[in-house]
Amino acid sequence: MLYQGFILFPLLGVSSFLIPRFLGFTNRQAFPESHTPPPGWTANALTVVSVGSLILLGFWLEHTGLTKVGGSIRALTAAGYLFFSLPLYRLPKIPGFLPLCLHAGLWLMIIGLCLPIITDYRLIPLHTLFIGGFSLITIMVATRVIFGHSGHGFLFKSRMLFIGIITLFILISLDLRITGDLFPLSRNIHLALSAVSWMIAVIIWATIVIPKVLVPDPET
Repeated sequence: MLYQGFILFPLLGVSSFLIPRFLGFTNRQAFPESHTPPPGWTANALTVVSVGSLILLGFWLEHTGLTKVGGSIRALTAAGYLFFSLPLYRLPKIPGFLPLCLHAGLWLMIIGLCLPIITDYRLIPLHTLFIGGFSLITIMVATRVIFGHSGHGFLFKSRMLFIGIITLFILISLDLRITGDLFPLSRNIHLALSAVSWMIAVIIWATIVIPKVLVPDPET
């Protein structure tokens, strides 16, 4: 639960503030600069506080043993807030692999959160949430931020094929991790291949993206 909360809260914050811009959607968090709260800010702030409180309540209920109730509250609250912040039923308005894969990561996060509501499997939803959701979203957002602050924003106009390759390896890792739980006799092989696939994705990402961290932002 601590691992979920540690990543879930920042991703919900990023999803409502930065990700709309990354996907080409309208940003509901874009308020004009002002010495006093602009119109709509207070209602938005109360919404965010309510969402955070309900998610914390869900974690607490799970801790007390009400696993199904707590998980349902957390999942429905987080999913509802994502749909409130982003029109995820639409494809990204910005072309290229990065917006599309980020969009897929958001859907996998929602699926991973909501699966425990309809199934008694505990591990499959967690694999979907952490591998398909959290890790994919984190890599996409990190790529977008690093490129944007290192003078490589021009790459956003390209398809960035390496992003598609990275996503493919992450999805293969997710598939192998899930099938490892479904086929006990070959579980160790599935887990090993899943780990290798995920590491390949990270190595490709780090080789291409991390060197850009050393490039100063031309706008500063």
